[in-house]
Amino acid sequence: MIEMDLRTFLLEQTAITTLIEARIYPEKLPQGAAKPALTYQRISGGEDVTHQGLGPARALIQIGCWSERYEGALALAQTVRAALSGHRGAMGSSRYVTAMIVNAIDLPEPTIDLSCRALDVAINYEA
Repeated sequence: MIEMDLRTFLLEQTAITTLIEARIYPEKLPQGAAKPALTYQRISGGEDVTHQGLGPARALIQIGCWSERYEGALALAQTVRAALSGHRGAMGSSRYVTAMIVNAIDLPEPTIDLSCRALDVAINYEA
């Protein structure tokens, strides 16, 4: 699955793991998790169907860059952007992958006093 391949790819990036160690979580940030941290979730996507069968697949995955301070969320998002934007090649077990950041939005969590910059990443891959 591309979600697991993305997680593996992010954990292979020294610039990212220097900031978050291995704190990358699916869907939501666990209560009490150390920060900064990343979350990821699929927003949309699917596989193309051709006359020959399944074709390339697409996924839109949102990566949440969480920090206790706004500046930390922005710095983490910039590091993730640098690793992913324009990526071409293998990602985890997926052989052919292209990735592009298509959107960024702030998602503050005032009730828990955290900042989040969310990046929407469009990923094309072979299913």
